[in-house]
Amino acid sequence: MNRLIIWCMVISISLGGSSAFCQDFEQLLDAVNKIEVNLKKLVTSESVANELQFLKFQKKLDSLTNSISDQSELTKIKVELEELKLQNKNLIQEIKNSTITESQFMELFNEVEFSKAEIKNLKYLMDKNPTLLVSLEDGVLPENPSNNSRYEQLNNKLTVLNENIEALSTNQDKPAQKLSIPKTTVNGRMYSHGMVDYSKDSDNYNEFALSRAYVTLKSKLSNYASVRITSDLRSIDNKYNIILKYAYLDWKPAFTQSHAKLRFGLQPTLYIDQMNKYWGRRYVEKTVSDKQKFLTSSDLGISTIIDFGPKSKYGFVSIALLNGTSYTQVQELNSNKDISLVSLVKPLKNLKAFSKSTLMIQLYSGTQNSNLDDITVVDTSATQFDTTVTEVGASDWKRQIVSFGGLLAWNKTLDVGFDMNFTTVGNGAGEATVKKQGLSFFSTFYLNKLVHDNTFFNSVNLFGRVDLYDPNRNNIDDSKTLGIFGIESVPVKGFKVALNYRFTNYEDETKDSDKTMFVNTLFKF
Repeated sequence: MNRLIIWCMVISISLGGSSAFCQDFEQLLDAVNKIEVNLKKLVTSESVANELQFLKFQKKLDSLTNSISDQSELTKIKVELEELKLQNKNLIQEIKNSTITESQFMELFNEVEFSKAEIKNLKYLMDKNPTLLVSLEDGVLPENPSNNSRYEQLNNKLTVLNENIEALSTNQDKPAQKLSIPKTTVNGRMYSHGMVDYSKDSDNYNEFALSRAYVTLKSKLSNYASVRITSDLRSIDNKYNIILKYAYLDWKPAFTQSHAKLRFGLQPTLYIDQMNKYWGRRYVEKTVSDKQKFLTSSDLGISTIIDFGPKSKYGFVSIALLNGTSYTQVQELNSNKDISLVSLVKPLKNLKAFSKSTLMIQLYSGTQNSNLDDITVVDTSATQFDTTVTEVGASDWKRQIVSFGGLLAWNKTLDVGFDMNFTTVGNGAGEATVKKQGLSFFSTFYLNKLVHDNTFFNSVNLFGRVDLYDPNRNNIDDSKTLGIFGIESVPVKGFKVALNYRFTNYEDETKDSDKTMFVNTLFKF
């Protein structure tokens, strides 16, 4: 391009003056150079999406390392990763602080390259038509009016492109903010089963049933706000009904640097939500606290979640103020609110073999959802004519829960988890409180570590779970034990099937054990 400028100067001198076209042509070159400078400033002052994508790819590889049995496939992926790393090394270093996405960066880069090509075409035209320069005025080529149009379009495009890049480049001294594009996704899952009851006097009762179907809409409104809406199709009174499971807004204030968020609306109770992830088979059975109604899985309220490390790398702590109702019965019957404190930590995060291991605690305090204004107690202990009427307070119908849970995950081979819940429930004024407990222990053994060369067994695991439930620790002969043992397969993405045998034994010896065989399936998209 410098040669082209010199060439224009020579032509100008030979004509005894300056050519308007050469001047405009130099302006085009200056515009392109300015764009390149601005683009370079932009990509060197903002954070890089390429680096994040590369790290995500590497993390995915690490997570697949122990699940891929075909070593040749694993080696191939590693080679591709190294090639990717080599190809992006310079670019990653160059745009280390960039927050524009790769597609945005490439779009700007391609625009500059296209502009250079257009100018090159104009140079070629000038080289082939030097005699036309005699009649050039204001960048117009009389013999070929289309060239003027091309020139004007190119000039306008460069102006707009330069303005866009300068806009992105402003305020470079401020912390870079990643450009956000609103995004909405829809996903769903369906739980179904077939079962045969082998219990005494059951006459081998059997059925096929659709127990649940969820459809979830998630929308990222900006870097700071997102919403989720989940519908729940379930059987109520022998009919399928659709009710609202979740409907909440997440807001991440800018000053928290994405380490904390506020949640408003009908939201999951985090302890049950996390314990479902540890158990991993909600489609087979609920967790013990959910199954025994210690706590609802979704409630109306407001909560805050504070992360330990980026993206909860080392855990989180959450404080929630809730109605204390349930998503199946949202009417609030008293003015009291429940408080929930949940904390999760990952103490072995830096040990690769145990990095998925976690510990969790829940402290929950509130009031049962009863209309306390309508509840009174009449004391006739003195005489039947001398009565004392006492209004029942919230403390008479209290509900307190202390829960401990965790998962010890070893090298994607063996998972061992526990879920321990202790609840105190008030029965009214003058009545003794009831203390309940629900203990659950579960484990999963993945067969892919034993049979590397068998595609089927690579997706198969053995699992077991035992629940110990006591509805009143002060009473005898009222507890029961649930056992679930089975084999699970994940033949394709989005589909799980579990064949499992279940039994329920009662402490009351007058009750016969329940025995059933289930085939549970999960479909998700």
